Amino acid sequence: MPNTEKVTNTISWYRIPLKGESLKKLSQRSDLLGSLQACGHLGLLILTGAAALYAKERFSLPVLLSILFIHGTFYNFILNGFHELCHSSVFKTKALNNFFLKVFSFLGWYNPVMFWTSHSEHHKYTLHQPDDLEVVMPIKFTFIAFIKSAIVNPMPFLNSLMTNIRFSFGKISKKDMPGEWKVNDLFPPSEVENRCRLFNWARALLVGHGIIIGVSIYTGLWLLPV
Repeated sequence: MPNTEKVTNTISWYRIPLKGESLKKLSQRSDLLGSLQACGHLGLLILTGAAALYAKERFSLPVLLSILFIHGTFYNFILNGFHELCHSSVFKTKALNNFFLKVFSFLGWYNPVMFWTSHSEHHKYTLHQPDDLEVVMPIKFTFIAFIKSAIVNPMPFLNSLMTNIRFSFGKISKKDMPGEWKVNDLFPPSEVENRCRLFNWARALLVGHGIIIGVSIYTGLWLLPV
């Protein structure tokens, strides 16, 4: 649980004139629709990934790069599914929501414990500083940043990798925090259980991807012609 000592302000939120029954209807979860959306997204990743493998030996480099760009575009939107699954707003059945949350978290190298601990605090004071330190305004958009996000930017992955390595050793620092949070804002030493969940997910993530890399290398070497 986040550090409750941080609360300082009460926000006077604007509430839209929407009837309770209408809000309930619009907020309904569905196992069927959730499965179609989640599996549909995963299917697109498999389809475009397989297409890239097929194109590698059969088509020109520009065609391969175009397919990889499409695959990467679909892959980038894992974040959106991860976000909604963290909110438990997708599936009616909790077990299904938790299963797909783990799948999307694993594929995207996201830590759901870190995200939800920060994000639940964020939504208490959305964009109101100094209480919301997950999204600190103003945000500057630059052309270079757009190009990086639209084409390729290895730094987020490298940062995530280093963060998860630190977590796997039970260490957490300011550089690992989203936005401008301090460690004690979200993970004070007294919150032992939440810190353990944070660290254990990082360990599972690294071990899981390590196994995938190891099997991929072994399989690739084994398939090489003698």
